[in-house]
Amino acid sequence: MEEDELAVKRDETLTYITSAGAKVVFAADPALTPFWWEQADGMTGLDNDIVTVSGGGQDGESFISARLAARTITVEGKIIRNQDANRRKLLSLMDPWSLGRLVYSQGSLTRYIPVCVKKLPEVGRGIFPEFQIEFLCPNPFWREGSGAKQVADIAVWIGSLEFPVELMEEGLEMCYRTPSLIANIKNTGDAATGMTIVFRATGTTSNPELINVRTQQRISVHVDMTAGDVLTVSTGYGEKRAVLNRSGGETNMFNRVSGTWLSLARGDNLLRYDSTDPDALEVSIYYDIPYLGV
Repeated sequence: MEEDELAVKRDETLTYITSAGAKVVFAADPALTPFWWEQADGMTGLDNDIVTVSGGGQDGESFISARLAARTITVEGKIIRNQDANRRKLLSLMDPWSLGRLVYSQGSLTRYIPVCVKKLPEVGRGIFPEFQIEFLCPNPFWREGSGAKQVADIAVWIGSLEFPVELMEEGLEMCYRTPSLIANIKNTGDAATGMTIVFRATGTTSNPELINVRTQQRISVHVDMTAGDVLTVSTGYGEKRAVLNRSGGETNMFNRVSGTWLSLARGDNLLRYDSTDPDALEVSIYYDIPYLGV
């Protein structure tokens, strides 16, 4: 067995989910699935592409940069019941044309990774047909949870109404606004990650921006917003975009973005938002927590 191959534990599951939501569950517990998961290759180990340069007369080389290569995960196992029907099911549920995801679970730990089917299943025949599937992960990082991003609200309205309700002469506070324009977002993962910033206008304001308090880097969008407008800005590599939604119609704001496409560094990230009228904005940040393995 190769160094990064994993012998599957009984409480582990690996679920392939297509872009349409169809699922195939692989597990070592036969009570959970007919697709017995025997081993996996590529769940942890990664190739690091390192760039160096060597000058005349230099001993050794000088480091320039490094990047992690795409990950390939190979899943091997056997079909342990209803062999003919489940053989057809396994083949039919693989989607080689779109991006799906693998979800890994063990105990309270759940992580997922976007995948493409690199090599359609090789499925044998016999009493317990063996299968092998290769998944390509263009982005090599596993992410926290099963697919939903983490969320941090910097400024939102919070409901304060509780039942039973006691009516008082001086009135009743239905909700209140969080007082701070600053939030500390903690990236507990193994690498920096992009984010999606959502500015929601509750009144009239202009030029919303998000600022990293420590580095003073900022990303700004030069746009006028009115109540009901939602501006969504994504900063991840290969995912950069800025879209304004107004009354159900979307407008591309990419050319109105200035500054730095911010990312969340490992550890603490103190972020502040601003605009011509900060009280007329609600701001939420969505992000993934990236991991090198499971």
